[in-house]
Amino acid sequence: MNEDYAAFLDTKLSLTEVGMIGSVFGIAGIIGNISGGYLFDKFGTAKSMAYAGIMLIIAILMMILISTHPYGDRINLYAGMGWAFTSGLSVFSYMSGPAFMAKSLFGAKAQGVNLGYISLAYAIGFAIGAPLFGVIKGATSFTAAWCFTIFFVAIGFILLIFAAVKIKQIQKNIVVKKPNIILDK
Repeated sequence: MNEDYAAFLDTKLSLTEVGMIGSVFGIAGIIGNISGGYLFDKFGTAKSMAYAGIMLIIAILMMILISTHPYGDRINLYAGMGWAFTSGLSVFSYMSGPAFMAKSLFGAKAQGVNLGYISLAYAIGFAIGAPLFGVIKGATSFTAAWCFTIFFVAIGFILLIFAAVKIKQIQKNIVVKKPNIILDK
């Protein structure tokens, strides 16, 4: 999403407005990273990632709203700002999320290796996502590409949250069976 927004918005808004939206995204990204650390500390992986997933789905809905309006329509600017804010608030999910998940879900032992695997999954998603979006957009429209993106984001976050919950359940079962083992929070 963060690679494709400017090219898309350029078809709906002036370059000045697209630049303003990019700046709002940057500011919201800073807020998102700081608040994301708090969310991870306070609520853990599953709830924090659920929040990030909801923010991303709202962001994509803003893009779908924009795609239904003509160039220069004021709603495009407001929805673009909504996209920037909600998408920016979710950046922690892929910026600090992998590091937090590696330690939270797998502990400090082999944290670097686990971080590598988690980061690899994100990298594959980014490598496939941008070209796939372009292929879908080229074959259909921006609206259809954004709809597919909602589907992919929802499936990805559902799988991630399910895995995080399952790993935590396994950890709790291990602690119950062997109470002398101390796992990271």
